[in-house]
Amino acid sequence: MKISATTQATLAMAILCLMDPFVKSLATRYPVLEIAFFRFAGGLLISVLLALYFRPSWPDKQSFVTNGARSVLVAISVLTLFYSLKLLPIATAVAVSFISPVVIVVLAVLVLGERLTARILLALVLGISGLLMILGNSILGVESTTAAWIGVAAGIVSAVAYAISMIILRSRATRDPIVTIIIFQNLTPTLLLLIPCLLWGWVTPDYKDLLMFLCVGVLGASGHFLLAQAFSRANASKLAPVEYTALVWGVFYGFVFFNEWPQIITIIGAAAILLGVITLNHSAPEPLPVNSGSTD
Repeated sequence: MKISATTQATLAMAILCLMDPFVKSLATRYPVLEIAFFRFAGGLLISVLLALYFRPSWPDKQSFVTNGARSVLVAISVLTLFYSLKLLPIATAVAVSFISPVVIVVLAVLVLGERLTARILLALVLGISGLLMILGNSILGVESTTAAWIGVAAGIVSAVAYAISMIILRSRATRDPIVTIIIFQNLTPTLLLLIPCLLWGWVTPDYKDLLMFLCVGVLGASGHFLLAQAFSRANASKLAPVEYTALVWGVFYGFVFFNEWPQIITIIGAAAILLGVITLNHSAPEPLPVNSGSTD
């Protein structure tokens, strides 16, 4: 049975959020640049294996330029997100990053000309409500220090870069093979981060940590592969609220890996987020552009 694009995007978020426990553990021993480098290098390895299996056609000039530019945005988004997590409490960093679904919806309407339906608005409202219930006053509770506000700024940059990259992904996912997009998304950041990573604070990982880095890369490549497929099948504005499920997965992984028991308000907020996604999942499919290309 073929799953919906919304379900596929939700599964992608579950896989991507599974990186967090690994990143949280590695961040105590390695600099942010190195973690980001290995995240993309591991993803590149998986991307090459996928390319050998699917054998996509060679990208044209427009594909090189657009996917290359998008991959730079992805690198910026990951680096600034990791930096934000380093400077801020996790809940605050996540709260700041969750402006991206709203930015995605706005850009999808303004740039891609997508229609803003009542169901999408309802899903956004439910997602934002659930987010506020879970986080409470965490944003207002940020200590007013230079480091804290730099962390907030980094989180905003990460969210905006991510949102723009998702809009570009939506435009290219109907033209380029998904494997091509994933290769660009991992190859360019790997090359960009290699020299800075070696020059500034390189820590040689042991065998156990190399396996953890590989897991981060595999999860990142797998999650974005599913996410790219979902964006090739549905409008960006429809899939944007699915981003809020990261909080639900965060609660689940926090309990499984760190024995963090959620409060009642957290459970209610998570239920609101899931309700928003269910609302999207039962909406009528949005038509894709007429001149869409291959996504095999």
